[in-house]
Amino acid sequence: TVLVEPINNGCQGSILRHSINSQGAANLLFANPNHESSRRNGSVKLSTNDGKNWTRTFMYVTENTYTSYSDIAVLGNEKIGILYERGYKNGEGIHFRSIEFKQIVDAVR
Repeated sequence: TVLVEPINNGCQGSILRHSINSQGAANLLFANPNHESSRRNGSVKLSTNDGKNWTRTFMYVTENTYTSYSDIAVLGNEKIGILYERGYKNGEGIHFRSIEFKQIVDAVR
C-alpha cells in the first residue's frame, strides 16, 4: 500500500513511531485524509517494517467524511489518540478519537 495524498490541494499528515515489534523494526503510524482528490476518509496506516510497506489502513471516520489536518499520539493502555479537523472546510470543528492499537493491527483495508 502507498501513502495517498489529495492531489488537488494536498494536506498535512502526521507520523508516529508507536513501538518496536518482535522483528526489531518500528511500528509506524501515519494519519491523513486517505483520498486521491479531496480531503476525505481520515485514516491511520500501519507499517511494521520501518515504513517500507504500509499493510493496514484503519479509517477513523465514516466513508466520504471530510477530514483535514490531524495529529496522533500514544495514550497508553495500547491506545492511540487522533485529533483532527472534520467537515468541509472544517465546518464541524476539531474532533478527538481514541483507538486501540489492536484495531489498527487487525484492519484489512
